[in-house]
Amino acid sequence: MHKGYGPVHILHALGQRGIPEHLAREYLQAEHTDWPARAEAARRKKFGADRPKNYREQARQSRFLSNRGFTGEQIRTCFEDVEP
Repeated sequence: MHKGYGPVHILHALGQRGIPEHLAREYLQAEHTDWPARAEAARRKKFGADRPKNYREQARQSRFLSNRGFTGEQIRTCFEDVEP
């Protein structure tokens, strides 16, 4: 999680290592992590502090975050104040 990956990616990685899904979900929920803030931090690290200027750039950044394992809801919070 500290490397910029979201909960979907982490659950998948832990599952590949033999950790039962219910234990992984318990751990991720117990951490009280602010996933939208982590998604925004990953976006800023890759693309800088400036918000996307158009829909095409917003879609590109959304795909990046999705590939990093963030959920759609977490990604949308990164762009709530952006006007297309």
